[in-house]
Amino acid sequence: MRKKRKFFSMDDFELTLLAMPTVIWYILFTYLPMFGIIIAFKKIRAPKRGVGFLTHILTSENAGLDNFRFVFGGRDASLMFRNTLGYNTVFIILGMVTAVGLALMISQLHSKRLAKVVQT
Repeated sequence: MRKKRKFFSMDDFELTLLAMPTVIWYILFTYLPMFGIIIAFKKIRAPKRGVGFLTHILTSENAGLDNFRFVFGGRDASLMFRNTLGYNTVFIILGMVTAVGLALMISQLHSKRLAKVVQT
């Protein structure tokens, strides 16, 4: 009869250690930004002295959708939307043109050794 295996044994320690950077990265860039969602629905005022940031955010009054009405209901909402789309379009096009231009310049280099060094 086989021995019942523990949930976590020292055989798994190396695998756990190997997975830790990925788990930390995932928590930092997936779960911590969720506090930004909480902030969007709160009425944030200047905190009292001695109150921590997280405590202040979690204990402040709920605003509901008032913050979104303020941003999208103003006269400048269409201007903000147009500027955002315009900037993103320009940056995407410039990024693609620059990448293709650099690739063409590198391919035209006479020294293939230099081209390989520049590509890395």
